[in-house]
Amino acid sequence: MKFMNLIFLIQMLFHLIHRFVLICFLGIFIVMIFIELNLYLNHSSGLSYLERFAPACALMTFVLFLILLFPVVNLSRLPLRDLFLLIY
Repeated sequence: MKFMNLIFLIQMLFHLIHRFVLICFLGIFIVMIFIELNLYLNHSSGLSYLERFAPACALMTFVLFLILLFPVVNLSRLPLRDLFLLIY
């Protein structure tokens, strides 16, 4: 019975971490979009470090967000119960 509770807690921890990372990447993507809008609206003459790399950063965070949104391994289907039974 203790092992089942432990397995449930570990699975919930994985889900919480996954959702937290998703929210962080979504927040970073939204911030990068606002930076891009600000840079395009200001029409500054010289390209700064941020102006050169903000589009790439926004695209990378969006791609990482999509990768994390559709995980290859579904954590709820991992055989953690069998793994713990083998260990103990």
